[in-house]
Amino acid sequence: MAAVQERADVNKTGEGSRIRWFLRISVIVLIIAATLILGWRKGHQRGFYGHRIWPSKAACEFELTDHNGKPLRLSDLRGKVVLMCFGFTHCPNICPTTLASLNNVHQLLPADDRKKVQVVFISVDPKRDTPAQLKQYVPFFNSTFLGATTSEEQVKKIARDYGAFFEYEPQLTNDTKDNYTVTHSAYVYLIDSAGQFSVLYDYEQLSDAARIAEDIEKILHQDS
Repeated sequence: MAAVQERADVNKTGEGSRIRWFLRISVIVLIIAATLILGWRKGHQRGFYGHRIWPSKAACEFELTDHNGKPLRLSDLRGKVVLMCFGFTHCPNICPTTLASLNNVHQLLPADDRKKVQVVFISVDPKRDTPAQLKQYVPFFNSTFLGATTSEEQVKKIARDYGAFFEYEPQLTNDTKDNYTVTHSAYVYLIDSAGQFSVLYDYEQLSDAARIAEDIEKILHQDS
């Protein structure tokens, strides 16, 4: 009888522990959800078209080679708003559309503010996208834009740092080793002049150049 009572007490204790564990997890989930909702509301209260990162966070440093063969670090661009995207020069539609849209945004900015904005196109296809190839491609959309890349390993790391992805896919219509495409995410990242990752744009938002230009103006003059 005592053994039965002991097992019952153990069961009650175990059940109580599970309930306390469940309550703790529920509280943590609620806190996280409340934090995310509060951040979302604060971002939208500030009237941004893009997905406002609130609070903003330090953008991850990168080291690349630009299309002029010169080293390019994110820290070298401190003092400018950086619009950064990932892509490759053999991309049939997403990349040229993205760069054309960013040129539209650039042209809508006041002349003085254009000098304070730098577009960086990071190639995820370093095998084919040499500096010479990038120099033929990127400035075609805007002479101030920079194309850049690095080793495949480092590009993968930079992509992970920014929550981007890419994957090589061979084309079956031709057996040459260079006949492949790259599936990749199509976000544009806005990094403010202090090096803070501040706004994220998805591909669908890029067609509204005027509203993106308004966001940039807000970021440029937020401390004015």
